[in-house]
Amino acid sequence: MKKVLTKILLLALALVFTVATFGCGKTKEAEITFTVYSADGATTESEEVVLKIDLYKRSAPKTVEQFINLAKEGYYNNTFFYMLGDSDYASQLMLGKLKYTGNYSIEGTNKQYEVVKNKEVAPIKGEFDKNGVTGSELKNTKYSIGLWRRFDLNSDNFTAFGEKTYDTGSSSLYFLNSDKASYNGNFAVFAQIQEDYKETFDDLMNQVKNIENYEEYTIYYTGTDAENLKFNIALSEDYDEMVDNNKIADLFEPEEDGKYYYLAPMTVKIPVAGKRIVLKSIEF
Repeated sequence: MKKVLTKILLLALALVFTVATFGCGKTKEAEITFTVYSADGATTESEEVVLKIDLYKRSAPKTVEQFINLAKEGYYNNTFFYMLGDSDYASQLMLGKLKYTGNYSIEGTNKQYEVVKNKEVAPIKGEFDKNGVTGSELKNTKYSIGLWRRFDLNSDNFTAFGEKTYDTGSSSLYFLNSDKASYNGNFAVFAQIQEDYKETFDDLMNQVKNIENYEEYTIYYTGTDAENLKFNIALSEDYDEMVDNNKIADLFEPEEDGKYYYLAPMTVKIPVAGKRIVLKSIEF
C-alpha cells in the first residue's frame, strides 16, 4: 500500500511539473518576413528581416485559430507597424488594421504609399481573465504578441464601451517592446517571439523609434446610419481643417441595442519617412 501511495505521489508531482512547464501549450510556430524600406521614404528595399514566433493554442485557441486563418489568406501582407494614438513606441507597436497600397498619395521626391483600412474581420470572444476565460499563463511581457480590442485610450477603464468591448478583438495585433502589467487579464496574449529572434526584434524597434519619422493621421467614419459607415483616413491637420469648416457632420454615438462601434475620431501615427517596416509574408 505504501509503495502504491508513493507511486501515486510521484505521478502527481510529475503531472504538476508537466503542467507548470508546458501549461501554455505551444502548438505551432510561424515565420514572419518583414521588408525594411530605406530612409528616403521611396520604394527602395534595404533588407528583409525574419522573426519566428511561438503560438500558444492552449492559452488562446480561438485567437490562434483566427490569426492562422487570416495569415494563410494573406490578410497581414502589406500591413505595417504603426502607433496607436499617443502611445509610446517604446511600449508597443500595432499591426493589422492598416495597409499600404501600390498607389501614391503624395507627389514629389518623398512619395508615400496610400494607406487603406484592411478588410473587416468578424470579432471573436476575448480570451482573458476579465472575460471569464482562465487558464492562460502568458503575460504581457516584452516580446509578447496580443490581440488588440477596443477600449478608451484616454482612460484606464478597460470597459469604457461596456462589457461588449471584451469581444471586439478581431485582427489587430500589438507587439510589446516592454512589460505591460496593466494588460494582464484584459487582453489575449497568444504568441511570443522566440528566444533566438529577440535581438532581431530589438533591432527592428531601434529602426522605427524615431518619432520624427511619423505623421499623425485621424481615422474617422462617415455615413447615414451605423450599419453603413465609410472608413476615412486623413492627415490630422487636414481633418481639423475639415471640422473647422463644417465639412464633416457630427459622428454617430454607439447604439443602445448592444452593438458597439468605435465611431469617435482616432489618431494614429504612421511611418512616412525614415525606416518603414512592412510585413511581406507569414509562413507556418
